[in-house]
Amino acid sequence: MHPNAREFTVSKTASFDLVLMRANPAVLTPESSGISECLDRLASEKRNGKPLSTYRLQFNAGFRFENARRLVGYLHALGISHVYSSPILKARAGSSHGYDITDHNQLNPEVGSYEELKELVRELKNYGMGQVLDFVPNHMGIGPGTNPWWSDVLGNGRASEFAEFFDLDWDPLKPELHNKLLLPILGNQYGAELESGHIKLVSDENGFHVEYFDKFLPLDPQTIPMIFEPLGNYLPQEL
Repeated sequence: MHPNAREFTVSKTASFDLVLMRANPAVLTPESSGISECLDRLASEKRNGKPLSTYRLQFNAGFRFENARRLVGYLHALGISHVYSSPILKARAGSSHGYDITDHNQLNPEVGSYEELKELVRELKNYGMGQVLDFVPNHMGIGPGTNPWWSDVLGNGRASEFAEFFDLDWDPLKPELHNKLLLPILGNQYGAELESGHIKLVSDENGFHVEYFDKFLPLDPQTIPMIFEPLGNYLPQEL
């Protein structure tokens, strides 16, 4: 290990090293100095909070924060120092594991509310226990139109503010696919699916989108005026 590294153990079987190359304090900005002090404090505190034994909790609609809170006393009696929680961020509806996250900015309502999470944390603290949270930032579910980041990329393409969040090849070998996304979702040729009525243009309270069975695809905002072009001949020239 690098002599200036800090080791953060997250369970009895997994750990990772965070290398902190210490800079000259004279050249640190106030922001970086504050971060450095925070990391030093965490490194010193973690010696007392290091997991000694963990028990994994799989959260889903059938096992919520409240269920976990009721188990804390029992787990403490077993000698557990930390509960190892599966992902608790908003995931695909009905997810049994929680790794198919659709929104990293919200808790999964199927496993409980923010208040229920705080009650679980308070109960853990009452027993001197901690929590190891599995949040897996590289896991995401794009699902049937439930991921706002992915939906924005589908609607705005490379111009989306979330385009760089995904590993997308905007410059493939085929020039006709330049700056486009090719999704392998059709069960038949495009023309056949269109003629069969499987591809539908739908309007609801959120605007226009395309539906294909359980898939919901947003429209490029620049193409919405094209929807009304066939109506041009039927509109009065003067209002």
